[in-house]
Amino acid sequence: MPYGVDKKLGGDNPGNTNFVEDCVSKVRGTNKRTGKPYTKSEKVAICKTALRNKKEASEVAYQVESAVARAISIYMKTGKFTFDSAHAMSDTMLAKAGFDLDVYKELVLDK
Repeated sequence: MPYGVDKKLGGDNPGNTNFVEDCVSKVRGTNKRTGKPYTKSEKVAICKTALRNKKEASEVAYQVESAVARAISIYMKTGKFTFDSAHAMSDTMLAKAGFDLDVYKELVLDK
């Protein structure tokens, strides 16, 4: 059944449809506003939000992993770092940047 999943999230592909259907079957409770059990459309809305949050978290994790991998490569090309020490330095710089990816990229990748 199509649920109108945003095309930016892959639309109503089989994986997204399965996620929403599985999620809808697990949603329990009552609507705080009405005091009544959630309707199917409310459950679908909750699950579409959960899907969006899951996909956005995955994208952020990919961006962080990609930036760290590039930083490790940069450190190793200097010849001063082994993989392990480059990874440790990258982690240190990420912490120094306050775990803000944009600041991290500026500190490490934009040199």
